[in-house]
Amino acid sequence: VTGSDGTDTVDRCGIGGIAGEIRNSSIYQCYNKSQLGMAGSGACVGGIVGLSTISTVEKCYNTGIIYAKTCVGGISGYSAQLQIKWCYNMGDIIGKEDCVGGISGYMIPYYSKAYIGNVLYYCYNKGTVSGTSNVGSINGLFDYCVIDYVYSLTGAFTKQWGSVGNYDEATNQGIY
Repeated sequence: VTGSDGTDTVDRCGIGGIAGEIRNSSIYQCYNKSQLGMAGSGACVGGIVGLSTISTVEKCYNTGIIYAKTCVGGISGYSAQLQIKWCYNMGDIIGKEDCVGGISGYMIPYYSKAYIGNVLYYCYNKGTVSGTSNVGSINGLFDYCVIDYVYSLTGAFTKQWGSVGNYDEATNQGIY
């Protein structure tokens, strides 16, 4: 699956191995082995879901190469209140710019900063992650998240920020 840099919004945001965009939904026990990408100014590309709101992704994995300009992740590209549980990525994740992560590219709160709705539990990344800023082997950029029992099984990522990239007000109990 490859997007283009057209004038239609669909061509610019939301490509996923299972779903381009989800809202109030769950994706359970799915996988992607295909290369997915968005050329030009494309964003929000994930191995499982590109763009998600108030949803859950559980027991899924990606082994394909995932690429875009920004908001690129092995499981999710861009999310607002997403719970990612028991998932892993083994594919290479390539961002031309920022918000690039082995599991999730960018996670933000949906309601307000007082409500922590983004959750990463029991996930790991073994793929190489590259970008220019806000790059992490687990998550590129997140705001108000709970992250517990996540693992980075690779030391291979460029513009190294660490396992979780850049974050604000996160609860990190088990990053290994």
